[in-house]
Amino acid sequence: SGTISAAGGLSVDGGGDGGEIDISAGTNCQIGGSVGAMSGRPDASGGSINITCGEDETSQTTVTGNVDASGTGSGSDGGLINVDAAGSLSVLGKLLALGAASDGGDIELSSGTTVTTTDTALIRADASGFGSGGSISVAAGTTFLVASTLSASGGANAIDGGDGGSVDLSAAQGCQTTGPLSARGARPNGQGGDISISCGSGSGDHLAVAGAIDVSGAGGSSGGGTITLSADGQIDVQPTLDASGATQGGGSIAISATSDIALSATMTVS
Repeated sequence: SGTISAAGGLSVDGGGDGGEIDISAGTNCQIGGSVGAMSGRPDASGGSINITCGEDETSQTTVTGNVDASGTGSGSDGGLINVDAAGSLSVLGKLLALGAASDGGDIELSSGTTVTTTDTALIRADASGFGSGGSISVAAGTTFLVASTLSASGGANAIDGGDGGSVDLSAAQGCQTTGPLSARGARPNGQGGDISISCGSGSGDHLAVAGAIDVSGAGGSSGGGTITLSADGQIDVQPTLDASGATQGGGSIAISATSDIALSATMTVS
């Protein structure tokens, strides 16, 4: 019921499927070192890692180490990483749910107050080989700042590219992204995925997008994905937004705000 500090390592990597790790604390969590639930043979799946911290909004959860629920044998799907913080959540390390010649897994981050991912963090639910990207979700009770790479892209090979997955970011108040977000489809024919950012519950809330967003489809028979940006206040968009495709056509970009929209971005849906 007190503070948990995992500064060394925890592992339930499997010779087959990865196992399950559950970490729960009544106040604060500090996750350093490595926490692993990776699969260990072909056609298996990564395991699940669940971290639940705090009983009220004063608690703090910090991830500085590597949390990995990837599939490692050929044909292995990524697993699940879930971090649920009653108070603030800060990610400075790596969260990985990668597929190995198979689909990416799922990464879920939620907090009762703020979510911050720094530029040192790396959050990936990518596929490789034939696989499609997994899913990444961030839900903040107040605000979020995403400065890290978030990627749920499809895997590429010479025969069939995987589709992009999904990235879904939401906050009850204002929010900002400065790191790149990706749900690309892979060559030769992967379809772009979906990225959605939704912020605010009042007219004074603000969404600022300063990192590139890519849901493009790669290859000759691909199609672009979907980018959706919405806020109950102002939206500022600076970087490249890419929902381009090939023979299946471009995707879609939708931006809606209850206040001003300031665009200095390059947007592509061709």
